Amino acid sequence: MGRFVMPFLDFAALRLFVIGATLGAVMSSADASDEPLHLLFWEQQDIRDGKNVRFEVHAAQPHIALLAEDPGRTSLWYSPAHVVRVEDGLRVYYRRIDRSLPERLDHNTFCVGILGKDGGFVCPDLGLLPNSWGGPTNVVLKGSPRKATWGGFNVFQMLGDFENGFQLLYWDQPEMGDAGGMIATSPDGIHWKKEETKRAVFTEHNDAYTLTVNHRNPGEYLLYQTKLIDWPDKPFLDNIGNKRRVISIRRSTNLHTWTPQDVILEPDAQDAPETEFYFMKVFWYVNRYVGIVMKYYGDPAQPGRHSALYRHEALFSRDGVQWTRPYRYTDFGVWSYADPFEYKGNLCLISGANEGRSMALYRLRKDGFASCGSDGEGSFWTQLFEMPEAGLYLNADCESGAISVEVLDENGQVVDGFGRDACRFAGNDSTALPLEWGERKAAELAGQRVHLRFALDNARVYSVTAKN
Repeated sequence: MGRFVMPFLDFAALRLFVIGATLGAVMSSADASDEPLHLLFWEQQDIRDGKNVRFEVHAAQPHIALLAEDPGRTSLWYSPAHVVRVEDGLRVYYRRIDRSLPERLDHNTFCVGILGKDGGFVCPDLGLLPNSWGGPTNVVLKGSPRKATWGGFNVFQMLGDFENGFQLLYWDQPEMGDAGGMIATSPDGIHWKKEETKRAVFTEHNDAYTLTVNHRNPGEYLLYQTKLIDWPDKPFLDNIGNKRRVISIRRSTNLHTWTPQDVILEPDAQDAPETEFYFMKVFWYVNRYVGIVMKYYGDPAQPGRHSALYRHEALFSRDGVQWTRPYRYTDFGVWSYADPFEYKGNLCLISGANEGRSMALYRLRKDGFASCGSDGEGSFWTQLFEMPEAGLYLNADCESGAISVEVLDENGQVVDGFGRDACRFAGNDSTALPLEWGERKAAELAGQRVHLRFALDNARVYSVTAKN
């Protein structure tokens, strides 16, 4: 598949139920009765009765450089794969790729670094596996010495925790048969043991896939894998000829046995004619799956060669199979194989920068993937929800405008004492504005089914949460 084709990692069936407690679970299910209220305003189905409002996706912005570009090694680049919270900060797993090195096993290695609480990034000297480039020996896994029949050693993600151990579903070349998915396990995320097997658990091309747990059925893994389908009229032929890259889903309860590839996402008539879906990263956030699809375009200036033309699109799903694409014309701007995580009050991603030749921490505000707002005056209602006993907090930006909030009953009538004149913000930009109506608190309405109605004037709303 080329430079961006890197596979993936994750954990085992017995560990499926603990995933929500790991770092990747910056996200909790808002639609579960035992979870705090958490309303997102990211797409049309999150609201009702919208007037003069629009949804907007927000690209993460680079914040801290973790590994700088090495001007003397233009062949060196990085691919972040996973993040785990540890006592002294965050453990960042990434692939280090440098095919110019004389030692073949050092061309593509799985490494670890520590992002400290102070923002500093260090590569620990673990002393486990040697490297030929010098410096700290922070490699925790290397690929097979055998030449791969397709792709090469690839690790995309890792799931699990310190209580139950970690697992990888990575791509490599086994002793027999074609290259494919392989399994490795670790009790601590540092000392890894490859599963002793002569063949891969699956070999279907492609080595571009990401893995997550089915949030609706925690005993099942979901694998989002690129599939190659026939494309006789392909506009611009590249390195794979008359084939088109689309996204398929596969399922497993044990990582070893997988259902066939079932295509769930492919370009449609609204996409550019040369569009392919090269890769899709999927993770659960609050009450939905979020996908970031890497859109690939053949390059007419380089016939028969792998293109370097990409864009990235954010999309959403409630079941992991049917996807909505509200932002198909907006480039999300950043790609990461690692799940997002909270760091210093922000929602963060770690991604390769400068075409992967450096690695950086990118950040968004909390719940900041998207928002509902208006450049002038606008309004919308929330969907109906049960008012919690805890107070309500608004995540919004009205620094150059204003927001008024009122409570409506099930019939759409303003609840006495909770009108918009008593709850107004102007000149604010905060992830936790307390929703109060003078001396009246939302908790007075605990247990009642209500809506909130927002009146906006040059403002954006991201989410509403309940806090104890």
